[in-house]
Amino acid sequence: MRLLSRFARRLNVRTYDIRERLRRDLILLVLVIVGSLIALTLLLGSQIRKNIATDQIERNTVNATRSLDQLMLPAERTIRILRGWGETGHLDIGNTAALTKRLIPTMEEMPQISGVILADSDGSEYLLIHEDEQWLTRTTTQSAAGDAQLHWVQWDGFGKMIRDWKDTSGYDPRTRPWYTGALNQLGDDDIFWTSPYIFEALQVPGATASFGWRANGDAEKVTVAGVDVLLSEIESFLSKLRIGDQGMAFLFDANGAVFIPDTDRDAASGPLPAKRTFFPVQRNSGGNEVFDAVGAWLDAGKPDNGSVRFGSGGERWWGRFVRLYADKNALWLAVVVPQSDLFGVIQRHWVLFALLVLVVLSAGIGLAMLFVSRYSRQLKDLPKTSIDRDDGEAEVYALIRSGESPTLEFKSTMRMNLKAGRPGKEIELAWLKTVVAFMNTEGGIVLLGVDDAGEILGMEVDGFENDDKCRLHFKNVVNQHVGLENSHYLRFEILNISGRKIAAVECERSREPVFLTAKNDESFYIRSGPSSVRLPVSKAFHYMQNHFH
Repeated sequence: MRLLSRFARRLNVRTYDIRERLRRDLILLVLVIVGSLIALTLLLGSQIRKNIATDQIERNTVNATRSLDQLMLPAERTIRILRGWGETGHLDIGNTAALTKRLIPTMEEMPQISGVILADSDGSEYLLIHEDEQWLTRTTTQSAAGDAQLHWVQWDGFGKMIRDWKDTSGYDPRTRPWYTGALNQLGDDDIFWTSPYIFEALQVPGATASFGWRANGDAEKVTVAGVDVLLSEIESFLSKLRIGDQGMAFLFDANGAVFIPDTDRDAASGPLPAKRTFFPVQRNSGGNEVFDAVGAWLDAGKPDNGSVRFGSGGERWWGRFVRLYADKNALWLAVVVPQSDLFGVIQRHWVLFALLVLVVLSAGIGLAMLFVSRYSRQLKDLPKTSIDRDDGEAEVYALIRSGESPTLEFKSTMRMNLKAGRPGKEIELAWLKTVVAFMNTEGGIVLLGVDDAGEILGMEVDGFENDDKCRLHFKNVVNQHVGLENSHYLRFEILNISGRKIAAVECERSREPVFLTAKNDESFYIRSGPSSVRLPVSKAFHYMQNHFH
């Protein structure tokens, strides 16, 4: 509290009486505490916002990934069903009608699956496609001439053939990515997912889950089952996920090529090609958060499951990027959310936070005022050790009327012996003795230029050339007889009262014993009533033990 008082004094905050000082110090303490809390919040705000953003975007990404896993799960289940049929001998690629009747009911329950493929190491293939309420099968056999014989059949929903036609092609299923991928991990129990590619039959992008196994009794014969999932189905699913108010999820490949979302969604964020395919970020830029997000991901070094902050359309965004399968070149998922969504909770409660700070500040100031008011009677009895400079004359007259006391003493001059008509050292030591006594007790005020009867004589008789010379003399005698180390407890002011100059020496209570040094002798004084009393060594030692701590 003493430190706060000195700080306020350096700011030229005038001290009035002990109540005003206490009130001021308590309010200043409240302001310092609240201000420190606000400053700490602002200093840590950047890291706090980053942590909040990272946690929020990670939570959104986990939710999107789990939802996407649920979408893709039927494809993997279908693969395992086909594997079970094949390993038990209930899967005949050449029996198109039987396979179609068995698979159509299964695929009707899984709209995300666009096709089912079965192929073997001889190059034979069975493909069932579901598109626009149509069911098509294509069986492929390799001829001796190297051409593939294609047999197309259109079916109704009950597995009844509507029409068929034949064609030839250079197509070989054994060269397709889903076949070679499954063949490379033959013997593993993991399902292989391809990178996005263009389906040969539909000429649209998608991904295929596949699994291969060896036929019973024939170690050289390999069968591979695949399930096609259109990226448009995945994107349509992602577009319906709720990711904040303005967030979104989309697909892209390891090279940063983005699968274009639905055109209705594009209209709100900028012009994009209507064709459903992959587009490198270089081809599109300028305010579209999808391409800006992938561009930031590329610039950041393609972090896997990492968060990246970027700007788009004049707003800050956060994105998180995860690969959906173990193969780093396979399909990737991006979840991007504007910063305003991530900090929405904080922003929505900012007014509440500001009101809370105001309430705390008001409550602190109110308690300080209440504390001072409650103890005002006790505070009135505390010694007065300072003068209000804004109303110095009234303060001095009030002090003079109150008379000398344990905290107030009058001295006619600062250095002039009026009886002898010359300066005398004994005059200086007289008021210095009182100063030391005040400092060793409870503090007080010495008025120089006022006699014992309270008459204002003025200090003109001391003969100082000007006020600066008077202040310099005060400083010198204090340093000589009281000590420079104790001078910070004293304040010297020259006041004009009724046309005459007097000086006020304001003395604070010292935290350590103060001695008056004169002629190589140190004396210890305390205040006893309106008098200054010198204590002998034994009593001084006892007093110090009880008074200073």
